[in-house]
Order: sequence, then structure tokens, then C-alpha cells
Amino acid sequence: MDTIFALSSGILPSGVAIIRVSGDETVNIVKSLTSHRIPKPRFMQYSKFITPHGDFIDTGMVVYFKKPHSFTGEDLAEFHIHGSIATVSLFLKTLEMFKNCRMATAGEFSQRSFLNGKIDLIQAESLADLLEAETEAQRKLTITGTSKQLTALYTDWREKLLISMAYLTSVLDFSEDEDINLLDTDLIWKELNDLVKSIENHLFYAQSSEIIKNGLKIVLVGKPNAGKSSLLNKICNKDIAIVSDIPGTTRDILEGQLILNDIKVFFYDTAGIRKTSDAIEILGIDKTKKYIEEADIIFYIKDINDTSSDIYYSDKNIWKINTKCDVSRETSNNNYEFFISIYNDSSIENLLRAISKHLNKYLPKQGDILPVRHRHINLLKSTIYDIKIAIQKEELPIEIRAEYIRSAAHYMGKIIGKVDIENILDVVFSKFCIGK
Repeated sequence: MDTIFALSSGILPSGVAIIRVSGDETVNIVKSLTSHRIPKPRFMQYSKFITPHGDFIDTGMVVYFKKPHSFTGEDLAEFHIHGSIATVSLFLKTLEMFKNCRMATAGEFSQRSFLNGKIDLIQAESLADLLEAETEAQRKLTITGTSKQLTALYTDWREKLLISMAYLTSVLDFSEDEDINLLDTDLIWKELNDLVKSIENHLFYAQSSEIIKNGLKIVLVGKPNAGKSSLLNKICNKDIAIVSDIPGTTRDILEGQLILNDIKVFFYDTAGIRKTSDAIEILGIDKTKKYIEEADIIFYIKDINDTSSDIYYSDKNIWKINTKCDVSRETSNNNYEFFISIYNDSSIENLLRAISKHLNKYLPKQGDILPVRHRHINLLKSTIYDIKIAIQKEELPIEIRAEYIRSAAHYMGKIIGKVDIENILDVVFSKFCIGK
């Protein structure tokens, strides 16, 4: 297998750059670049780095991890050098001179770690999520994966399915034996029913996981000139949208974002929905309808002086907001929840506090284990489906019902990487950055 290398630190130039090497040639590379001095494993050593031709590269630190006690399970070394573009470029070119040594592909270090049993598949996926985490809530969400809590939970569920399948198979295999002809399977079906409830309770938090990872999407809708763009600008404290008295000014979707209660919140200003012959405005209205379908919350924005009937565009979570409350003190729309003036900071703060309070329900409590990835969620749903068929279809032969339990265990195995692993490795590890 090739020895791989890559820059594993941040964007250049930087104060320090870390270059990682893993594979059979690691020891030879370290000796060659450091004048044949191999450091004591896990101890950093200061060294001058030179090319195989004797040219000086840089001075820095090197640390060596002897297999299998490394991240990849292979001999691994890290070179800490000055982070100039020229120095790093020369170092990487020097590594290419060694036999069977090449630049790593995206996620290849982590993939080797998985293949060598240093981490499991869920840990690998959670590690990728951790690298992308921008908020504390996102970081905490990954902990159950990197700490093996998710793996332990899913492994336990799979074991229960395998035991149930084995029991049902034994009933089938020995059904003609007089001593066990009357084996009672009621307990098996009860335990499987309890398992379904456990998985369903786990999936109940799928929306929380989605919100924490990808943010809460709030779409501002209403008639033209209702004050949507002004509200977006005020909430985000920047001029994102053009504000004009001319109806139909907003043609495309404009996005602003905040972090509230440690969760990203995206605000989308949309084209005002009305009848129009303007082809460009019609395209904007079509986009508005698409974003409404994908929204978590819809802000229905209405000028407080607009006495026309409300027209709702969705049955989703709608927050009704009156705007321009500085122009009129009328509050005839008593069914509205918020009365906003962009010149009244307290009215905006009240709205933001309400959003933060709403976000509280998505934050996990101490000890909660949330499903993290769509791949897991879809496979868990398939698991539930097959278990329910096995439980409910009492008219089916026992061997068919046992086969549904086997299928459910197969889906659980795909989550933790016990079956069909080759089909998903490229998908999982291609999401990593080079050097990880």
C-alpha cells in the first residue's frame, strides 16, 4: 500500500504548517529528512530537514507514532515547519521523491484509520461533522458519535435483532421436535415491539438534529411593500436588501443569518406574492413558493394599515407580524403576535427573544443521544418498517417473519459498518478535507 502525505493544518501562509505522513515508508522518510535520526515515539524532536540530495528545507519539529499506536494504525509522522507557501511546496515535492509515496486523497487518513480498526464508521462520520462544526451546539451533537455512544446504541439494537432472528430460526428448525414444538414466541414479539418504540423515540429527535446541523430556516412572506426587506436588514443589522416604496423591488431570494441560542438561524427575504405580468417578478414569486415549502417557520409580514384579508401560503408554523407600527398605533389585527417597527429596537429584540425561546426545544438535554445523519435516519426507518411487518403479519409463515427481522438487522449493520461497507466508504470519506 502507498505511503500517503498531505498538509493537515490550515490555509497558507501560516505561522506553522503541519504535514502528515502515513505508511510503510514513514520511518525511512523521517530518517532521510532528519539525517537518519528517528525520534522516540510520541516525543517531539527539533530537527533540520534536508532533501535526499542534501538541500536544506527548513527547521522545525517532528513527531513519530509507531504502528499500531497512531491515528491510522500505520507508522505515522507529523512535520511541524514554517507555514510559508514556498517552504510547504518544497517539502511536499521532496516527499514525492520517495518510493510509493504520494499525496493523500480527501479523507484517506481517516479511511485508513477505519480500515485498520482504529475508529468505527459512525466515529468517522462524526469526525467529519466535527470538522465542519461552527457552533457549540453542533460540536456537542458530534460528541455522541466520536465517543462511541451512538455506535454502542445501534450495536445493542442490532444484537437484539440477531438474537430474535436466531430464536425464530430455532423454532423453525426444531418445530417437529415434540419437546420444543410449543415454544412460545410471544416474548420475542413483545421485545421487538419495545425495540420499535425505542427506535421511534430516538427518531423523534431527528428534527432537532437537522436544525442543529443545518440551522433554522425562517422565510419572510407577504405582499409587496409589507416591510419584509426592512425587517431583514434590521434583524441582521446590515443592508442586505434594497428597500423601496416601489412594489416588486425584491425579485430574488435574499439571505441573512444570525446565531441565536447557539443555533444558526437563516432569514430569507422573498418576492412579494401578487398577480403580475412581469416575467422576472413571476420567477421570483415561484422561488418564494419553493422556499415556503422548505421553511421551518414562516413570518407572515403585513403592514398594520393594510385592512385586506390575510392570505396564507402554507399551513406550516406561521408567525403573524404587523410592521410599520411607528406609522400607525392601530392594532386592529388582534390575532397578530408581533407588532414591529424598525425604529423601535425593543420590538425587534422581542421578536429575537421569541425565536431564541423557540430554539430551546431543539437543544438536547444532558444524556440525550440524537440521530446525526440522514443516512442513519433513513436506515432506521427501514429497520422499523421491516420489524413492524414481522410483528403485525401474523398470517405469514414463521420463516418469512424471521426473514424480515434479518433484513432489519441488515439495515442496522449498514449504519455501523458491519455490512455492505464498500458501497458507502467513498461517499463517507470524500466529504473530508485533504490531510484528514
